[in-house]
Amino acid sequence: MDIEQIRQKAEEYLPSETELLKQLIAIPSVKGEPEEGAPFGAECRRVLEFAEKTLKDDGFVVKNVDNYVVTAQMDEREPELGILAHLDVVPVAGQRWTADPFTADVREGRIYGRGSIDDKGPAAAIITCMRIIRDMKIPLKRNFRLIMG
Repeated sequence: MDIEQIRQKAEEYLPSETELLKQLIAIPSVKGEPEEGAPFGAECRRVLEFAEKTLKDDGFVVKNVDNYVVTAQMDEREPELGILAHLDVVPVAGQRWTADPFTADVREGRIYGRGSIDDKGPAAAIITCMRIIRDMKIPLKRNFRLIMG
């Protein structure tokens, strides 16, 4: 397996990665009032639960730590690397958006929406990389952990 095969596989995954990012953007995960089981509010809990379900459905080793963070690993081995991503976003009140910030707007190959760059886009990219590694059966000498808060 060479880098060109991995690049081709990544191209194949672009539509599913785009859809994942659209779904993440659609959750207005602005910090809210703490409540039972939702230390950062209901929408932050909802985005973590969405990530948790997505990763579990993909067959990764997933753990939800009281809706503070969700972690995902390729397998049960102890990870030697942690990759951080946050799924909360800053409020949009008082900002001049030309479209709904919680509906992904795809224009000229770019995705616009709250969190598309910081940090839901990178989270979707990492999840997609995990899928590619899994599906291409790329052997990893060491495990890693995706940590999303």
